[in-house]
Amino acid sequence: MVREGFKPELQGLRAVAVLLVLVFHLDPAWLSGGYVGVDAFFVLSGYFITTALVGDLERTGGIDLIGFYARRFRRLLPAAALVLAAMLVGIAAFPQDQWPHIAREVAAAALYVENLFLAHHAVDYLAFDRVASPVQHYWSLSVEEQFYLVWPVILLGAAQLRRAIAWPVRRLVTGTIVVALLGSLGLSITAGHAPGSYFHPQLRVWELAMGGLVACLPGWSNRVARGRHAVAVQGAGLVLLTGAAIGYSATTVFPGYAALVPTFGAALVILAAQADRGRNRLLDNPAMRWIGDRSYAIYLWHWPIIVAVRYRSDGQLGLFDMVGILIVVLLLAELTKRLVEDRFRLHGRGRAGVRSFVPVAIAIAVPLLLAGALLGYVAWDRHRFERAQLDPRVYPGAAALTGAPVPAAPVFPAAHLVPLDIPSVYADGCSLPFGASAIRACPAGVLRSATTIAVVGDSHAAQWLPAFDRAGQRRGWRIVPLTKSSCPLVATRMVHADAASCAVWARNVLATLAAHPPAVIVYALYLDGEVGQLADDDARLAAIRPMLVRLAALGSRVIVLRDTPHLSVDPIAALDRPAQPVLLPRVARRSDMLRTAAQASGVPMLDLDDWICPRGQCRTVIGNLVVWRDDHHITAHYAATLAAPLADRLARLLPHPCPRTGAAACP
Repeated sequence: MVREGFKPELQGLRAVAVLLVLVFHLDPAWLSGGYVGVDAFFVLSGYFITTALVGDLERTGGIDLIGFYARRFRRLLPAAALVLAAMLVGIAAFPQDQWPHIAREVAAAALYVENLFLAHHAVDYLAFDRVASPVQHYWSLSVEEQFYLVWPVILLGAAQLRRAIAWPVRRLVTGTIVVALLGSLGLSITAGHAPGSYFHPQLRVWELAMGGLVACLPGWSNRVARGRHAVAVQGAGLVLLTGAAIGYSATTVFPGYAALVPTFGAALVILAAQADRGRNRLLDNPAMRWIGDRSYAIYLWHWPIIVAVRYRSDGQLGLFDMVGILIVVLLLAELTKRLVEDRFRLHGRGRAGVRSFVPVAIAIAVPLLLAGALLGYVAWDRHRFERAQLDPRVYPGAAALTGAPVPAAPVFPAAHLVPLDIPSVYADGCSLPFGASAIRACPAGVLRSATTIAVVGDSHAAQWLPAFDRAGQRRGWRIVPLTKSSCPLVATRMVHADAASCAVWARNVLATLAAHPPAVIVYALYLDGEVGQLADDDARLAAIRPMLVRLAALGSRVIVLRDTPHLSVDPIAALDRPAQPVLLPRVARRSDMLRTAAQASGVPMLDLDDWICPRGQCRTVIGNLVVWRDDHHITAHYAATLAAPLADRLARLLPHPCPRTGAAACP
């Protein structure tokens, strides 16, 4: 096999590629298109692998597939598995709520299907936010490994055609590569900005094939880069590559036409290096060779460290953070190369057959076992959460705002369980999911009561049901939930993915209310959701007010429940901050159309903002209970502690505060 570092300029190109990616990940504002460094890696990988395979075909007429795969795995897998294992051992450096997702991604990366995992979940690789996975940079390694699995078989099949076609092996292989390149490029161009298209291997094969094409054309390389022209050709290639890194951004449709520029640039650098004429001191110098030799380890380590530091520094990296990251990454890269990459690459060279894959199996098994252990822990913790019986003296929640003592105790739930702290109506199927429209009878509170209160709306109505259930039990009210996620009950037909079933659900709700008018209808919706997408305040008012009038015409007492605030930061991320409680800034609300619509319709409003954001400050934790499950929903456990203030304020708005049957808790 041709040694991968046989051309010093190519080690320099590796250095350029990894530096582009590193700078981009440290701060996209510095190099908004630095992600094209990955494309240079693809071209290099295609070149090196095709050079080795074509050499084998020309020398022996075949390819030792087992030997080829063993060498590839020994070269790539040990270091990759080490970093994956290190991420799981140091999982505490990442947000708790992301642990299950990280474990699944580690498993996907260990099996070299991380790109398919990200494509399935339609991840935006170029978006930088708190929840960026520390594993997602493994997508490119997965693409390369998938390429390595099929490329030798394709070239071997092409070489077999020489018996039917009197062509030399190199010409047959070149023709096959051209077909693969053009086919994949066509798919890449037509895919556009489709979700997940960034990661699909069939849209990236052409970039690796570009390197393979260069490997098959050494004679052409000598003609293109004659004499001193080699340095000029390499310079042109570097201009294309770095120009794309400077000029591209997250809004560039990529891959596709745009990927041709950095890919062709990398190909030119390789062409000139292959010609072996002249010397480019920009690429061929000790510093670039040192970085190039460690580029793989630098790529592996840099992203999880950046994610961990960014998470611990509220998403912002200062200059000292970046310098520290660079020092740690380079140190780890040096240790990884010496102690892992070099040892495994040299170890087992003389082995053949199945024995050569034993270290490979061990390297895959370690991160898989660690990921399984983490998922097992999360499942056990979830089991405890679902069966938790909280002592109100330890977890007073909202009662802490009226002077209830708050003893020292772990906040509940833990950060990775907060997204699960939702009302039971979701598990029961009583709050309808996407696509559902049939009304389900799921009464709560006091089931046999003369006073029925219907809670109507989307998830911003459903989030209050734990409070309504307890309030109903206190006051003797029967609570009837009529809720559906992402479906506000409005007079205007919304335009979104579930619009059809929402329209049917709305008709069913109105028919149910008309058939059995409740004493009270509590109306709630998410102002920044589907209604927020309407053109302006007039359009929002036209959607809400007619529905309130229609509900009031049923003879029920209609009460509008003020929408919960929308936070400007992720409250779960704030849970791991050392100082509790953390005060969270609030997003400036839209003009409160619910209040405007309520006043225009002559119906009262129930406002509990002061129990969620006391004195205008929204906290992550109140009374040892996590308040927010995301940036605009409150947790079910905290909502349940709001039963008393909700019951008191709601009772003042009712025409008959106590049902005729009486209740011990009624004043």
